[in-house]
Amino acid sequence: TMTRIANEKPANTLLPEKAARVDLPIEGMSCAGCAARIQSALRHTDGVLDVGVNFATGRATVTFDPAAKNVNQLRAVVDDLGYHALAPPDPNCRAER
Repeated sequence: TMTRIANEKPANTLLPEKAARVDLPIEGMSCAGCAARIQSALRHTDGVLDVGVNFATGRATVTFDPAAKNVNQLRAVVDDLGYHALAPPDPNCRAER
């Protein structure tokens, strides 16, 4: 289940035409509190439009403005919290299908 935090401002619901979405595998989460912490940090990052972190699957799904942030910058936000955001799988790689 997605962790949503009470009293937290909602993410921007107006998605630009060129919004990008990425699923980041996250290592190091040990509880739903970890997921909430990561989600809050990403939600408050400039350029992030929506975010959901799923502790059960170990993934963060982030919708963002690629003109403001790139995937490596999003990964750095997670890494700065003491977790490790892996590069998303390459959709063109047959071994990952």
